[in-house]
Amino acid sequence: MNSEELKNELKMTYEELQHYLIEKYGGAKYDYFVNPECKSKNQKVSRTCEGLYCHHMNEDKGGNLANPPQARMQPFEWQKKGQLVYCNILEHLILHMKIAILRQKHLLETPKEIADFFTTGGIFMITAAINDMFMNERREIDDVPVQVPAEKKEDVMEEPAVEEPAKEEPKEEPAAEQPKDDNTE
Repeated sequence: MNSEELKNELKMTYEELQHYLIEKYGGAKYDYFVNPECKSKNQKVSRTCEGLYCHHMNEDKGGNLANPPQARMQPFEWQKKGQLVYCNILEHLILHMKIAILRQKHLLETPKEIADFFTTGGIFMITAAINDMFMNERREIDDVPVQVPAEKKEDVMEEPAVEEPAKEEPKEEPAAEQPKDDNTE
C-alpha cells in the first residue's frame, strides 16, 4: 500500500471503500460465525496470515459485530459472507473512522468532542493494535539484528557506520582560592 492509494481510500465513502476492498482482496467465502447462535467464530473466515482483517460491512448500523454477545443481539444476516470485507490494518482504521463520521451528527468543536470522537470503540482498538505492532517491531529491531535475505540485499541501502566520539573524562577543576580574612594574619 502506497501513500497515493491511502489518500484515495480516504476520499472514498464508506460504501465505495467497501466495494474497492472487495475488488482488491476478494470477497469472503465463509460466514463470520458458524451458526446463528454466534458462539464460535468460523476459523475459515480468518486471513490474518495474509495480514488481513475481516470487517463487518454493517458495523455502521450495529456495533461490535465480532463479539458473540453483541452479535446475537443483531441480525444474523450481518454475519453472512456477503456482508464481510477484508482489509489491512490501516484500511480497517479508515473504515472505522468513516463509521464514526457517519454516526457524528454535529461538528466537532471542543477538544473533548474531538477526543471522544476519535476514541470510539473500533478506532480505539485498532489504533492500540497498530501501536502494539509498532512497539513489538521496535523491540525486535532494537533487540535482534535484522536479517536481510540475500536477494534483497541490493535493495537495502546500508547506513554508514557512525563513530561515537570518545568520552572525555571529567577534568578536575583547580581548587578555588579561599579569600583571605584580614583579621587572621
